[in-house]
Amino acid sequence: MTSPDRQTALQAILRAKVHVQKGTLAALPTAEADRLRSPLDLGRRALWPLRRCPAALLWFWAEHPRGHLVIGPRQEGYRPGLQPVGRQPLDGVAWVPARALTAQEVQLPLPVAHLLDHLLGSDGAPEGPWLSEGGGRSPAWQEVGRRLQRQFSLGYAPAEATAEPRAYFAWGLRSFLADPMALNTVDPGLERLLRTTLCSDEFWARSP
Repeated sequence: MTSPDRQTALQAILRAKVHVQKGTLAALPTAEADRLRSPLDLGRRALWPLRRCPAALLWFWAEHPRGHLVIGPRQEGYRPGLQPVGRQPLDGVAWVPARALTAQEVQLPLPVAHLLDHLLGSDGAPEGPWLSEGGGRSPAWQEVGRRLQRQFSLGYAPAEATAEPRAYFAWGLRSFLADPMALNTVDPGLERLLRTTLCSDEFWARSP
């Protein structure tokens, strides 16, 4: 169940950070579009996997000057830096295609995992390091980044997540939010690391 503070934070992200491009619903198959009450339902589906995250993490994203989620017909991937979206430039954008959000069970979109990785690594600075690469926006987060690097080097992840630290972090975060016990079976060290840092209310209280 989502706590009231988490729900309020998710609503703040929806208002400040989620943008649905014009014509996105019209580009969906009719059966999928008919299941949505409004374009923002796509944003709600994208944010749903974050409902168990610490409220402090959600507010961190909601209030950060960088980091947006843009939902459109086709474009996909996370890109740092200023880029035009409609009539305004946005700084740091996770592009998510609408079709990825119409499945019955939606995982955290991969571009959003990359966005959070970069925000925690260097506040999303275009040339700044990502958390998974050993970066960190503060000394406490730099230690988390170093621990992620050590865990990545152990090679517990499936093949698709072993190519680079960014893929490893994204796989771990998405897996943790979907089923932490399943992640614990495959990579117990990463599950413990996420549970005690990124996804821990106590950690955020110590390391604002």
